[in-house]
Order: sequence, then structure tokens, then C-alpha cells
Amino acid sequence: MDWQFSYNAIPLRATTSPLTYTALSITLLWSIWYLWRFYIIPTLYPHEPRILPYWIPYIGHTFSFVRCAETVYQKANTYFPDTEPYSVILMGGTTVIIRDIKDLSSVWRNTSALSYDPFTSRMLMAFGITPHHVRNLYKPDPARLLHDEKTRENSLLSCANPKKLSYMHLQSQWFKTQLLPGEHLNGLLEAYPVFLSRFLDISMLREGLAGEISSSRCTSGSAGGTSSVTLPLGRFCRYILAQSAFRTFFGEELFEIEPEFTRIYQRWEDASWKIFYNFPHFLAPGLQADRKRVIAALAVYLDLPESKRKNTAWIFGAMNSELTNLGLPAHDRAGLIMMICWAINNNAHYIAFWMFAHILTNQDLKASVESEINACFPTPTSDHGCDMEKLSTACPHLNALWAEALRLYNFSTAVRKAVDDCSVGSKVIHQGDQVFGPVRNFHLAEGVFGAGAAKFDYTRFLRNPKIRQAKEYFPFGGGHTLCPGRYFAEREVYLLVAMSLRRWKMEVTTADGGVVESPRVPDIRMDLPSLAAAAPAGDLFVTVRT
Repeated sequence: MDWQFSYNAIPLRATTSPLTYTALSITLLWSIWYLWRFYIIPTLYPHEPRILPYWIPYIGHTFSFVRCAETVYQKANTYFPDTEPYSVILMGGTTVIIRDIKDLSSVWRNTSALSYDPFTSRMLMAFGITPHHVRNLYKPDPARLLHDEKTRENSLLSCANPKKLSYMHLQSQWFKTQLLPGEHLNGLLEAYPVFLSRFLDISMLREGLAGEISSSRCTSGSAGGTSSVTLPLGRFCRYILAQSAFRTFFGEELFEIEPEFTRIYQRWEDASWKIFYNFPHFLAPGLQADRKRVIAALAVYLDLPESKRKNTAWIFGAMNSELTNLGLPAHDRAGLIMMICWAINNNAHYIAFWMFAHILTNQDLKASVESEINACFPTPTSDHGCDMEKLSTACPHLNALWAEALRLYNFSTAVRKAVDDCSVGSKVIHQGDQVFGPVRNFHLAEGVFGAGAAKFDYTRFLRNPKIRQAKEYFPFGGGHTLCPGRYFAEREVYLLVAMSLRRWKMEVTTADGGVVESPRVPDIRMDLPSLAAAAPAGDLFVTVRT
């Protein structure tokens, strides 16, 4: 059979529409870009962190990262089976993800090339602080900015700053003074139980939560001299801890200025993840309005004479005084202190929720924890005077529960920005790159935490208490940014659990107080960006009875 071939070539443009031609051209260009970006460049430059492939130039992994960073990390761990650093693209910028604990340790050590300051300075401006003042906060030897000799003699920036650190770095030292074991922490731990006991009251819960949940979700009754209330566990933890902690650090005077301070702050906090992702103001109008109200209340508070705010924690008194010396107006001082409040409040209530959730859905664990905490109170019937030192050191089941909650539900990230070229392991980090070390990636390592590391099992810390010392376990960060608030946070949550279980009978029920057979701990909400502990995908309703 003879085959007939035509040698009359027909131009592509003559047989296709302009739209098709454009689509084919774009596809060809995109294919060349993809091949170059993800196959040729890694071969030519093996010391550059490999880039996780993506579809759209510049946009990169932005949308999937905001939607659920955990999914991006899991995908990358599958795509890159080794533990070398890799990179993702967020709005055109390179973010290097660290997966090996040795690499993360080198990131923490390299404070000259890899800095935390660019993140905090961006946060300061997001909280409304004037750029001029932000720059001054990072200048070394801030005493030079004090023009009054008497002020200089009495200022901590001068008389307690032998290394001539910048204000922001010196402030980090003050937080250690306030929150590490010592006189100032003891002062907080004396005040906190008083406020906690006050708000652990059914009538206070009815009043405080009635405006936040519908009547069908907040029921109460009394019979035989007892009273009860049914409420969402997450709201309970958040309400109690915020009301108690804010008063511990600021006293009642702040609430005399703005009685709704906690409610406004928490509404802002719900959307605060948008700050980290640089959401423009027009996409987060409620966030900005609530921020302004919180700052306005704090500004009035900070301008009060010291005689009218005697219950201010030492750290905030020192900050207010020294920021005033540097010429910051009340609005800017309030913005910086609000940022610190964010760090204080953003974690504890979620960890408390997860601890309560596991206690109330596991009767064996509940019995063990109740037995341990009962031994920390002075008499068999008292619900005051808990021995916090004993609670922290002599309650193995409670301690294991805390450690496991911090391991599994901690979605925080160690962050740095390269201010100079450097290397991490065998990979080059360029000036301007971000460096992320996702805590949970390390906390799920089966080689450290055993089989089933992705599942909750508090007994792993009972069977092997030494895993708390593993380098891969760092729920409070590491390096010079190791959180000094870890001691207060632990006692804050422990005491909430202890006093609640001691004061009330607590059980998981339906919203109207009905029986729930075999209650389950909610799943993690993966679609909500988290800067600290993870939120639950759903709440648990709990009935508390006296």
C-alpha cells in the first residue's frame, strides 16, 4: 500500500484562533519555566535549598500555606524524603524550611546573620507604632537618645545596660527578670489565684458568658442546694484565663477604663493571624477597629499616675517608663504592650482546652489527675491554698498530660530572617530569605517519640520521662528566643485545671445538659492558620456542678 504524504506545510497561525495560539504559547513558556525552575536550577546549583514545586509564578505556595501550612509541610516531607532544608515561595519571597534539629540549632546560634528583629519590627508597625520610633527601638545604646541628664541617670537604658543593648533586646532581658523564677514571678503567682478563684464561680460564668453564647447554649439550674451551668469548654477556658491573666498583669484599673476590654481583645485575637500574613487593612476592617479600641484603653491606662495603677506588673511599669523616656506617645506605648499581651494570651487557653478535653473523655486519666491534685490542697474539702510547687512537680499524670498537649497541639514556628548570606547545613541561605522551623514537624518524629507519634498518648511521658530532654522537643522555642513565660504559663493552666476539678463536678454533655455516651476529643482545626497552639475543629459542651 502506498502512503501519500503532503509536503504542503500549513502555518500554525493559519489553522488556529488567536486565543488558541496564545494559550499554546503560554503553555510552552510555562513548561520551559517549570523545567528550568524545578529541574535545571537544582542541578546547576546543588547548594541551594530545593524548591517545592508549585504552579503559579510569584504566588507560589501562598494560598495553600495560609489555608493550611501543615498540609504544605506534609507534602514537602513526602516529596523530599531526606531532612535537608527546602524552600517554599510566599508572594515571591523565599522561605527556607528547616527539618533537621542540628540545622535548627545552627539557626538559633547564628544570631548575626539570622535575626528575629525583622519580624518584631514588622509586628510593631502592624500594631500602629510610628516607623521613626520603631527604628529608635532597635538602635544600640539607647541612652544616647535621652537628652535629659537626670533622666539618663535614673533610666534602666543607662544604669542597667552595660552591654549597651538596643531597647528591644534589653526588654527581652526584662521579661526574663519578670517571668523566670524569682521575686517578680512570685508576685504574679500570688495575684493570679485570687483572680482565678473569683472567676471560677457559676454566677460569674453565667454573667460573663451569657453575652457570648445563645441562651440555648448556656443553661443553668438548681436543685437540692446545688447549681450547674452548661457551657462550651473552649469559651470557658478562654474566658477564665483571660479575665484572670489580664487582671494579674494590669489590676482592676484597666477594666475601670474599659469594662469590655477582654471581649474586645479576644475578638481581635480571633483574626490576629492575618497580621502575620500582612493582610491589608481593607481586607481586615474588624481587626483594625478592635485593635484601635484595645490600644485606646491601654493608652489611657498607661497615662494614669503610678499611684492610680499600683497593681501594674513590674515589666509593664518598666516598659512604660522607659518608652516614655524615649519619647513614645501613649498610643505607641500601648501598641507595644498590646503586642506583648498577644504573646501572653494566645497559647494558654487552647492548651487548657486540650487538657480538659482529654481529662473529661478519659475516666482513668481523670481519676489519676484528681487524685494527684487533691494531695496539693491543705485539707480534704478546701479549694483554696493549692501548693503550686507540689502541683508542678509531684503530679506525674498532670505533668505528662501537659507535656503531650504541648507536643501534639503546638503549631508555633521558629522564625528568622537572613540579614546576611550564610549557610545552614549544606545549603546556602541568601540575604532576605525567611527561615522557618515548624515545631510540630519535630514533635511528630517517631524516632524520638515512638510509634504513633501523630496520635495523642500522654503515657509516653510516663513511660519515658527523659524524652522531655530530647532536642526535638521544644514547645517553648529555643536559642535566645526561648520563651521566659513558660513557668507562668504552666502554673496558670495547672491551677485552672486543679481548682476547676476540685471545686466542681465536670462532665461532657449535650448543649442542653443531656448525657453523651462515649464523648470524643475534637479533631484539630487544620483550616485556621495558627501562630501558637491549635484550635479544635469543634467545641465540647461541659456541665459543671457544685
